[in-house]
Amino acid sequence: MIRDFAKNLIEVRGVSLSDGSDVPIRQVDKQTWTIENVMGDIQIRYQVYAWDLSVRSAHLDQIHGFFNGSSVFLCVEEMKSVPCEVLIQRPERFKNWQVATGLKRHAGTEFCGFGRYYAKDYDTLIDCPVEMGTFDLKTFDVKGVPHHLVITGKHRGDLTRCARDLTKLCEHHIDLFGELPCDEYWFLTTVVGDGFGGLEHRNSTALLCSRDDLPNPNQPEEMSEGYQTFLSLCSHEYFHTWNVKRLRPKVFIPFQLSEEVYTEQLWAYEGITSYYDDFSLYRTGLIPAERYLKALGKTISRVYRGHGQHRQSVAESSFNAWTKFYKQDENALNAIVSYYTKGSIIAFGLDLKILHHTQGKKSLDDVMRALWERFGRDESGTENHDFQKTILDVTGWDCTAFLEETLYNNGEVPIADLCSTMGIRFDWVEESAPNALKPSESSDTITHPWLGVGLKSAPMGVTITHVLNHGDRANLGLSAGDNLIALDDLKVSLDTIQSKLDRYAVGETVKLTVFRRDELMNIDVCLAHPPKRIAAFTIESEEKSSTWLRYSGRRDSDIAN
Repeated sequence: MIRDFAKNLIEVRGVSLSDGSDVPIRQVDKQTWTIENVMGDIQIRYQVYAWDLSVRSAHLDQIHGFFNGSSVFLCVEEMKSVPCEVLIQRPERFKNWQVATGLKRHAGTEFCGFGRYYAKDYDTLIDCPVEMGTFDLKTFDVKGVPHHLVITGKHRGDLTRCARDLTKLCEHHIDLFGELPCDEYWFLTTVVGDGFGGLEHRNSTALLCSRDDLPNPNQPEEMSEGYQTFLSLCSHEYFHTWNVKRLRPKVFIPFQLSEEVYTEQLWAYEGITSYYDDFSLYRTGLIPAERYLKALGKTISRVYRGHGQHRQSVAESSFNAWTKFYKQDENALNAIVSYYTKGSIIAFGLDLKILHHTQGKKSLDDVMRALWERFGRDESGTENHDFQKTILDVTGWDCTAFLEETLYNNGEVPIADLCSTMGIRFDWVEESAPNALKPSESSDTITHPWLGVGLKSAPMGVTITHVLNHGDRANLGLSAGDNLIALDDLKVSLDTIQSKLDRYAVGETVKLTVFRRDELMNIDVCLAHPPKRIAAFTIESEEKSSTWLRYSGRRDSDIAN
């Protein structure tokens, strides 16, 4: 996505260093300025408005400062390959602040200290985010390489446990690729009341998480859903150290930062990474098989809950990420598919196909290692056909037909057939509640009447987030943004609406009272039978499933209870 960071620049001006006079600067377009007829050295002075509390841009207040270089450092177009030096000065008001960054320190700059940092070129400069503040720091060693976990924000998390668990994940990824292509690594984490996000960099990652996602020190053995989510996020971004930051599409080399660059390959870079993020938690013994399969089921359910995968291929999703995936609206579930989620299902399918074809002797691990050795280590980049060719070379299996159907067309991944080869039964079941991604725990004989809409809590009633295009559900008369306040004249909330619907039978008509903008209206809706769109796995053969679920060679004692 084009972020237009230039919108936050304030008062860009040039100053002659010889006499202090102003140097004329002419703006050429929204992101470019030119300086003409200047003799001698000049200095460019500008301010950046920094109030984006995300992993993308820059944020500064009395608690901390954070920035990605791409949002604050101007680029001298003719000097992109020239080494850069950055002087980070300590704020007078905050003398106890420290600095955390993957930038290289000058000899006179202390570890986590203010002072001079440098990068070999502009691309490296903007690929090392900077965190400043009174953060907590936990340093741990992974195969002889220092890793630093930085936590900014109030929390009561068990950082010793975080370091222990991250060590397992990092070791797993290093073993998969055979090497770690950096001499240190930083997990720069900002904790907030409610948040989530991650952005990969060459020797670091910027993370945003909820403070309750960090492990509770009073429950040293509990794996909460929030902590599992945090570890999965860390796993995902760390995997990108290889698969995106160095192994990447050839069209991204060199990076073109001022315009869109199109590729159909994001399924491999985000999808394969998304497959390994949760799978690695299982393979390192951090979660048991049943819990991993539930996480995989949620991913599959996210893809199948809408009709987007029948309207857009994953290759098209990747190509149009600039205008569709990163600019989603209320109709996204009906119109587009995610190359993250469906890409991860395709990766899952490739892994099981390879295991089956080679009788467990090869897996997607071997393919990723070969891709790294051929196109990643030297950063030469991949083209579309390189994945098919590498899979064929490594495994002897021609995956062209499989990828043609699942990647370039709107076909579904044959999950049930793939799972059956591994002794795992795959089923579609009803969801437990509106927006839920887990199966209903009620008897199969109980049917929950379905409205066919997404809901979120509102100050009064619930807000309809989207209307799913399942059969005639799109023609109910309901619209995204409607504020639903009553069902047959009884007040509803997100906690009560399903229980009220359960008092009716499929086929009955109910009156829904909604506000559309500021207009009150009643809409009659015939309740439908809910589609079975929640994925569920059952291990039927431990012997067969172990070909996949124990392919990493873990000892039985490593499996979490």
